[in-house]
Amino acid sequence: MSIYKSEEKLKYEISQIGYINTNVYIVYEKMKVIILAAGLGTRMGDLTKDKPKCLIELNKKTLLENQIELLGKIGIKNEDVFVVIGNQGECWTEENKEKIRKIVKNIVVNYENAKTNNSYSLRLGFEKIDKDDVLVIDGDIIFSEDLIKRIIKTDKSVILTKKSIKEDPGNKVITDERGKVLKINRELKSDLVYGGILKVKKEDMKKLKKITNKEEYYSLDLGFVLEELIGKVDINNLVDDKWVNINTTEDLKKAESILQKNFLVLMFGYTAVGKSTIAKKIAEIPNTEVFHSAVIRKNLNLAKFKTVEEADKFFDYRNNLRAEVDKKVYSELAKNAGVFLNNRKNVVLDAGYFFSWQRQMVYENVSSLNPEIFVIKVTCKDEEEIKRRLKERAEKFKDTPFNETPSWNTYIATKLITEPLEKDIFPEWINLNIIEYNSLTKKAEFICGDKNSENAARILNTLSLIN
Repeated sequence: MSIYKSEEKLKYEISQIGYINTNVYIVYEKMKVIILAAGLGTRMGDLTKDKPKCLIELNKKTLLENQIELLGKIGIKNEDVFVVIGNQGECWTEENKEKIRKIVKNIVVNYENAKTNNSYSLRLGFEKIDKDDVLVIDGDIIFSEDLIKRIIKTDKSVILTKKSIKEDPGNKVITDERGKVLKINRELKSDLVYGGILKVKKEDMKKLKKITNKEEYYSLDLGFVLEELIGKVDINNLVDDKWVNINTTEDLKKAESILQKNFLVLMFGYTAVGKSTIAKKIAEIPNTEVFHSAVIRKNLNLAKFKTVEEADKFFDYRNNLRAEVDKKVYSELAKNAGVFLNNRKNVVLDAGYFFSWQRQMVYENVSSLNPEIFVIKVTCKDEEEIKRRLKERAEKFKDTPFNETPSWNTYIATKLITEPLEKDIFPEWINLNIIEYNSLTKKAEFICGDKNSENAARILNTLSLIN
């Protein structure tokens, strides 16, 4: 694995935000991928009558396009992917083969796909690969980005499984207490079901190739090959439920939820720049919850103020009165983010996030949920406008908790203590997106991250609608 960056991109990131987000540029140079897509798709009925399963559409893209895109996001290049397709059957028309050639560069044809199985397709794929680690993926599996990262980063040969409480016709798996696979076949009594993804380390490849060359396996599924392989090398189990095997229209619906990553927004900026207005607007995106520090403070019965003067004294950081209250408030914000993300909700955290420890607390609390994280840096460079807004807050001080920081002292103190984003230590899984929004011009600028992600598009579109 290596990390690369263009000189132009390096200069841009350093000039804009002062740090380099290397995770975006990870490239797996020693990893090859074989996608087994030569089946006839008979279980999908009319959906696969005139096209192979890998060309079924999900979110306006074929299953194969979704797989290639997800692999590309973690740095696996198109030229390192080999797709084994079929030749026999109504669905394998020249038109469909041409569609696949436009999606992926390397095609391997199984000319006997009607009478062989994926073990034989794997053998054909192996003919194109020599000394690299190999990832074998069924052509009808949809998986999450963080799942495929987990599989690739492990230094072992692994198979993917998930626990199923219902009867499943697929291959079942039995492991020992350390997760080493002991048995795999369809007749086992086990709640672990094979997930159609196998990673093989290069040192185990020779033995696996030898097994797939046996003619007795040509008409059998991959489970039989793996059953023999586990007697010769250590294959470890990786349990994760962020995948679905597409066999029904209901499976397509489940796959949609896996592909749609939830997002988490941290509002970042000085007092009175307009963060709450922006936060409320983003919260209008369906399935999105917003949490405001002022409301949290009120609900926890912390730091009540009867007058503007009392609030001014408390919120001026130079008076050192906030430390214990802030710990409780920001802890509650991070906790809420974890709970609602776990329930498949998007989350907006509307607070200053002036200190690195406050942001760090959120990163760590949601790390296992792997949301797409956006920091929206709200600015207002006209300080006369800031004074006007603060005066308006003071006049309406008791109307709402959102007016709790109504003084110029609070604004100045905030400017003095705010720690820039480059102080943050990012967990390995974060590819941070930063958007700067000018509340005077009502213009948004995407500073860094994945501007082309669906969530980025939704957020940018929402910001563009603010009057």
